[in-house]
Amino acid sequence: VHARTLVETNGLSEQVKVIQGKIEDITLPEKVDVIVSEWMGLLLLRDGMLNSVLYARDHWLAPGGTLFPSHCQLLLAPTTYQPAAAASLPAPKVSHAQVMEEWGALVAAVSDAHGVDYSG
Repeated sequence: VHARTLVETNGLSEQVKVIQGKIEDITLPEKVDVIVSEWMGLLLLRDGMLNSVLYARDHWLAPGGTLFPSHCQLLLAPTTYQPAAAASLPAPKVSHAQVMEEWGALVAAVSDAHGVDYSG
């Protein structure tokens, strides 16, 4: 495990314990003060790690503890599709309509799962 090597190399073995495994499958001896995870997928949402981080937070984060990273920001801007400009680009593997349909399904699933309203 690379994390264990980093801890040992930096002389932190007495302060940091690396536990390898899925957070949903392990049992910790006590709650933790810090959770570090690279959970941000495509557009902050499209990755299976968010649910695991939320599980870890809800089950194992001690009162007053923190997550790193703890905040994110998704910024969107309107755009115009211009077929003339697009004609000079390589053909996409999926259509614009398919991408937008998948995005709509993803937003609906995330909204339902986490109670977040993305309709603005």
